[in-house]
Amino acid sequence: MKRIISLILTFAFCMSFVACSKDDLSTGDEVSRTFTYFNENVNTAEYLWVISFGGETLTMATKNGVNYNKTENSESTEVQIYKDAKVYRVYDTNKAYMVYDDTENDCFRVETLKSTGINKDNFKSGKNTVEGKEYYYEEFSAENGQDRYYFDGDELKFIEFIQAGTSTFIKIESAKNSADDSLFVIPEDYELVEY
Repeated sequence: MKRIISLILTFAFCMSFVACSKDDLSTGDEVSRTFTYFNENVNTAEYLWVISFGGETLTMATKNGVNYNKTENSESTEVQIYKDAKVYRVYDTNKAYMVYDDTENDCFRVETLKSTGINKDNFKSGKNTVEGKEYYYEEFSAENGQDRYYFDGDELKFIEFIQAGTSTFIKIESAKNSADDSLFVIPEDYELVEY
């Protein structure tokens, strides 16, 4: 499941954008809500995002070059902190942690790619119903499919990745440009366990 979420996040967050000037945000007469949202909620050195997908909840945070991931489902909770080329796997149930070399650099991050801007060939907007409610969406097309970003006003609620007729939804539970320092610290009473 972790690999699937990683692939979905990679496509969903990376297909269309990142740092772009206000001129790049234009779709004619209006500014893209998607680009505006990501510029305000992602393009910083510090953020905290909580998303859900396929029965799992994923918390992603970064601050001062340190990354935090927490994956929760009905059977387990896994916390990993990535810093100083190490992975700290934290086990809250038995107050322990393990340390590994970060050879794969596989933490989940909210990352984006450089935008070449929006043009009428790869962008459209409309309305669609998700979970019984109608939302405004912006859709960006690319070689591998389409990404739709669903908004309630200016707030991003869902990302839909569409490829070969198959849709996958990611629900945005919360997103903000701040993360509490305590997320990145292993409690003092936790014991280091050797493997």
